[in-house]
Amino acid sequence: MNLNMKNGSLQMNPFKFGWLVAIGFSLFGCASPYPTATPEAMKVQVFRQASTLTNQCRLIGPVSLNSKIDPYKSGLLGDSYERAVEQGVIQARERAFQMGGDAIVVTTVDAVSFYEVVIQGQALRCQQ
Repeated sequence: MNLNMKNGSLQMNPFKFGWLVAIGFSLFGCASPYPTATPEAMKVQVFRQASTLTNQCRLIGPVSLNSKIDPYKSGLLGDSYERAVEQGVIQARERAFQMGGDAIVVTTVDAVSFYEVVIQGQALRCQQ
């Protein structure tokens, strides 16, 4: 990598700088300290409201959970609420799968704080 001094300032080739940024994000920027959904849970469909798509489904039972993240651990202070909701939906999918469901209707998402939410919903079995 060539760094050039012009007019008293340090300059770098923008193309090389772009590659450095891309490599940095791929190594560090996208790593999450939180678990991702298992392949089984990824098969659980998530609905934000009951619809005609869920009319033929059998109700299995309620799902209720708290999702709390550590904003300092994730390094994303600005989007802590969104990350808590995202993790809560992953946990709800896992719980619905464990109950024998293949779908979940998330009925409420209540904020407890900037980094904690309560998610409630209904686990459903839609396929025989």
